[in-house]
Amino acid sequence: MAFKGDRMAADVTEDATALPGDKPERPSAVLAMVNSALARLRADDPALTNIAELERRRGLPKGALASPLKPTNLGRVPRQPTIRTMAAALNLNPAELGQAFMVDYMGDGDEKTVHQQRAADLIGELSTPLQRLGIRQLELLVDHHRACEAATLSPGANESAASS
Repeated sequence: MAFKGDRMAADVTEDATALPGDKPERPSAVLAMVNSALARLRADDPALTNIAELERRRGLPKGALASPLKPTNLGRVPRQPTIRTMAAALNLNPAELGQAFMVDYMGDGDEKTVHQQRAADLIGELSTPLQRLGIRQLELLVDHHRACEAATLSPGANESAASS
């Protein structure tokens, strides 16, 4: 994970998050913030050449900074302690880094409702397997809700279901 100009090479660049031939829908707010922070750190210390070196210098376990930036983990919200650790190592504001993760997770469109934000916060507190389970449960709830709405809106849907 060497630097290329003000961006890092290898799997933490924006290009690594896209499938071959695809363009990402929008740039990652997290990667933009992290790459900018790494460029500033490198300007202060040209000997800093990669994330692994930064992890060693900060006394962090291997992957503590790189893992949340991997393409398979982008779009997930790490736990708050992970965000705080990353922010401290990169000299970033933890709230701003957390917000960048949320933008990547939920999009940067209209303001989120309190309930949408709460759902994202709760899911972000879970381990990765439980995050997947929580998201799947929400998807099932939405599917059920849509089916119920469709059944009440379509005339005769209740009659045909009752005759079966």
